[in-house]
Amino acid sequence: MEVLLNNKVLRIIRNFRISSPFQLIPEGIYCYTRTNGNFILCPFWRSGYDSNGEFIGICDLLGKSDNDLNVGLLWDQCKHCGINEGYSEYDDY
Repeated sequence: MEVLLNNKVLRIIRNFRISSPFQLIPEGIYCYTRTNGNFILCPFWRSGYDSNGEFIGICDLLGKSDNDLNVGLLWDQCKHCGINEGYSEYDDY
């Protein structure tokens, strides 16, 4: 997926004093990680409501919401960026 370096993303990069937004993306397939019993949310994920009042997830890094994706699961904090997922689609489960 293509990354959108908009003002919000650039501001987050500056605030965290990092060189790449990829450093802030949690490991795994979700937009959050759990460390020492605490949930740490991806700083690029947020939620909102669409024009029909439906709850949606929004990824500021991608500049997309559930309404922009064919099978949007951002509302459930499932990643669509593919960054730091830590597995290959060819891995055996």
